[in-house]
Amino acid sequence: EARSNIVLQMVAFIDERLLAISNDSPTSVTTDDSIVVHLRARRAELVVELDRLNAQTDAQKRGEAELRACGLTSSPDFDPYHAKVCSFLESRSEMSLQLLAFIDGKLSRETADSERNELTHKRDVLRREADAALEALDDQRQGQLLLESLGLAAGGLHSLDLAPN
Repeated sequence: EARSNIVLQMVAFIDERLLAISNDSPTSVTTDDSIVVHLRARRAELVVELDRLNAQTDAQKRGEAELRACGLTSSPDFDPYHAKVCSFLESRSEMSLQLLAFIDGKLSRETADSERNELTHKRDVLRREADAALEALDDQRQGQLLLESLGLAAGGLHSLDLAPN
């Protein structure tokens, strides 16, 4: 949900910039069409990302409700290692999104072509890092769910008798 809030803030910022450009308000910076095209494309990407995040959140809430209905609970805090890894990956992903918003803000203002190319490259690198962090977070959560389903989470491995018979 925190990621959704950040994405919503980014969309709102882009909407404000587009509105300022379209109204030719005194606070708007003189722009060219490439900035408007960039802002619209970035907004479309963010809307798709927001829809994906909302779908994930809804699926997670439905899954948790089904678990509770069956009398089961899923607690990611059960395993302190899992909680720390998830916290790290979430904060890394959120930081990447905030940096993306900052770079997009700089790109929306008029900049020299060399600086624009450098910022675009940095934005692409950060986007890949954010995607990698999200993928690692999903992998971590799926692994934890698998361990929990096998009864091996948080010390369960120590209770298994792995000695040869």
